[in-house]
Amino acid sequence: MKERRKRKPVAGSIRPASLRSNGTHLVISGIDIVVKEIDRPKIQSAHLPSDQHFPTLQELEREYIHRVLSHFDYNRTKAAEVLGIDRVSLWRKIKKHEASTGQSKG
Repeated sequence: MKERRKRKPVAGSIRPASLRSNGTHLVISGIDIVVKEIDRPKIQSAHLPSDQHFPTLQELEREYIHRVLSHFDYNRTKAAEVLGIDRVSLWRKIKKHEASTGQSKG
């Protein structure tokens, strides 16, 4: 009968059972590693030109949906096809945008 050899761990591999963390220290098989916060640069509005308006994604989505709907004479089925979503998703997006702007179909 063949003798089975134990696999040696590959350098850099960690078994999940040997990995513990308490938020500030990482313990890997008895080795204590201190985790340090990385300072990331913060983007401030001072970096943006004051004369330019950058619309939010919600504003862009609302404008785009309105443009597509208006192109197809407000046919939601055709607009949804062009947008790559189903009619129910388009309806929900329209309702969401109406609620956020305080508009309602009367």
